[in-house]
Amino acid sequence: YYNWTASVASNNTSSAPREELPNSVCPAGWRLPKGSTKEIGLLLAAYNIIADVETPSGDLYINDGFINIRKTPLYFVRSGSTDGIFRDTAKWGRYWSSKNTNGEAAVGFLFSSNNINLASYSYKQYGFSVRCLAR
Repeated sequence: YYNWTASVASNNTSSAPREELPNSVCPAGWRLPKGSTKEIGLLLAAYNIIADVETPSGDLYINDGFINIRKTPLYFVRSGSTDGIFRDTAKWGRYWSSKNTNGEAAVGFLFSSNNINLASYSYKQYGFSVRCLAR
């Protein structure tokens, strides 16, 4: 689990502009998904997990999408989150993007058994997983 500041490899992002931050904990040649584009949605649509990347949340799964989102090659884990204690493990999958929104929040991706939110706003101090994408 990483808080958002750690996921974008920064010491202080409270005053960072509302944009994608270039650094991350990802290895060289990899990066965090961009929150302003629907990169995760396009990936899920390519694997027939969801049908509509224009709708940022709702019951979007198709073709056993909830089952397939957790299988290879995607293998998104429902790891929950932490804000000092673990929450919603096995209920929600939460992943950070590189998108800053303001001093307190940033954008991420989350999913449960009946919901996908491609642009979820969350407090930066919460600990979420990261999914690195090839540059």
